[in-house]
Amino acid sequence: MADLMFSMGQTKGKKKTAKKVKDTKDSLKDVVITDTVETNIRADQHNREIQSKETARNQIKENMNVTVTETVEGDIRKDQHNREIQSKETARNQIKENMNVTVTETVEGDIRKDQHNREIKSKETARNQIKENTNFDMARSLFGGGGEEEEEEEEEE
Repeated sequence: MADLMFSMGQTKGKKKTAKKVKDTKDSLKDVVITDTVETNIRADQHNREIQSKETARNQIKENMNVTVTETVEGDIRKDQHNREIQSKETARNQIKENMNVTVTETVEGDIRKDQHNREIKSKETARNQIKENTNFDMARSLFGGGGEEEEEEEEEE
């Protein structure tokens, strides 16, 4: 029986809370929430966003009417461009002028000619020495005394 009494107490409590919730919902059904701090902040944020977008649109329209004539950067770039064109033209002219130049003799050229002539003489001397060495007879030079001169004398007699 105690269980039955406990259950009935629970059911009565549930019914009481359900009724209270229903009455509260019914009474709050007609309440209109107008201003809260959060809604005010959100409304301000929304208005600021709309104004910034409108300002951006207006700025773009105003910038379409602006005519840029000269700027410091533009002047600097124009000067750089002109200098580059002049340097290229100078290089082209220098090449053309160098085509007409006749190089006669220079100190370096004279030195190279001397070196070349010495090299040719040394090679010629080396060739001549090789030819002389092929005719050289070691036995005659050691025992005979002179080699070619004696042969000439013997042939004459």
